[in-house]
Amino acid sequence: MEILGKDVKIETHPAGKQSVFALVSAGYGVTLAVQSQAERGFPGVIFRPLRESDAHLPIRLGWDAGRQDAVTGRFVAFIRDFVRQR
Repeated sequence: MEILGKDVKIETHPAGKQSVFALVSAGYGVTLAVQSQAERGFPGVIFRPLRESDAHLPIRLGWDAGRQDAVTGRFVAFIRDFVRQR
C-alpha cells in the first residue's frame, strides 16, 4: 500500500484457477499455468509453452499480512529461499 499511495482501495475476491481461466477465455488477460493444467485444457483458452531454456518471469507476491495461515507462511518462505538461491 505504501507504494500505491494512501488513497488506493484494493478489493479482493475469492477466485480459483477455474475462475481465472474463465476470465482469460472471455478475453480479460492472460495467466500462467502449470503443464498439467495445460494438458487438461480449458474451453476458449490457448496454452503456449515457455520454450526458452533461459526464460525468466519476474513475480510479485502479495498476501494478507494478518493472516495466520501456516500454508501461506510456508509458501512465502519457500519462494523467498528459492529466489535467494538464484
